[in-house]
Amino acid sequence: MLDMVIAAMLASAAGGQGEDSAGPTTTAAQPAPTVGQPAAPPNKDIVVKGEKPKERRMICRTETPTGSSFPKRICRSLAQIEDDRAKSMKLVNEAARMQALQVRPDISDNTKN
Repeated sequence: MLDMVIAAMLASAAGGQGEDSAGPTTTAAQPAPTVGQPAAPPNKDIVVKGEKPKERRMICRTETPTGSSFPKRICRSLAQIEDDRAKSMKLVNEAARMQALQVRPDISDNTKN
């Protein structure tokens, strides 16, 4: 009895192609991308049903503030997180640029003869 149930489940999982099938069906297989080829870019016009916009999608995480031993739950929208990340990168790049442009004093001692 159990064998018959398993056989029926396998037959239904195989798409109902049992011995009484009219014949094998063929489907056109899509070629897999080759190694080194980039995947097709996602279509920006497609919106998944139920997907929230970045401004409304909240991401929460637990952070322990400096000087405290009590963790706090911090929730921010995805748009806020991306904006903060962009501002941080801008500050880091600006600081690196300012450091590169800074005139460094000559540390050699030219007073000795």
